Amino acid sequence: MKSSPLSIQSIEPVAGRLRVTLVNGTVLEVSLKGYPRLEPATAEQLTRYEFVDDGCGAVWPALYPPSAQGMLNVYDLLWERRCNEALERLNTANWKLDALDPDDQDVVALWRMEADINNGGFLQFFGNWADPTCRLALSALNALGATEIHAILRQMRAMLERFEKSEEMVSLDSLAGRFTKAEHAEMQRLDEAFWKYPDRLSKLATLRYVK
Repeated sequence: MKSSPLSIQSIEPVAGRLRVTLVNGTVLEVSLKGYPRLEPATAEQLTRYEFVDDGCGAVWPALYPPSAQGMLNVYDLLWERRCNEALERLNTANWKLDALDPDDQDVVALWRMEADINNGGFLQFFGNWADPTCRLALSALNALGATEIHAILRQMRAMLERFEKSEEMVSLDSLAGRFTKAEHAEMQRLDEAFWKYPDRLSKLATLRYVK
């Protein structure tokens, strides 16, 4: 049953892409290159989709076993588009984050958090963007109600507090080398907990930041 304006109305294959039309009239076009299980399918096979996740996700049962949120999901698509829009505005502002409006600042901080922690863990995120972006991401997660991811990020940040109290200057790129074996193990545990996405961040962020 379609219960949301963000539910999918139709999906149409068009020249190597999928045109996804939502109930509210929004049209999203996505490249099949981002969906390796769908890319080799015929146009006829691509029309055999079914809805999941209250109509916000789509599955192709003949091509791959269905999942609860779908192979393609509107929340993921809209959140990706919203992040790209904020990053374009950041580029226009000469990469000065504080030149953006508060919502765009939140979106950029969340995008940086996801991109870096998923790629190389929390220390990559903190090393690249430092504490102001980390704190901004924490504030945004709290506002979203992403309580479990917020708790994980807060624990990650807390592991750096002993360096703040040290009289010796510790550079961001040397943090990993200063960790004990036990601290490395704990940070790995927290990274893995983040990768499991205990909160559905794309949905929470879409509902707050996509107008």
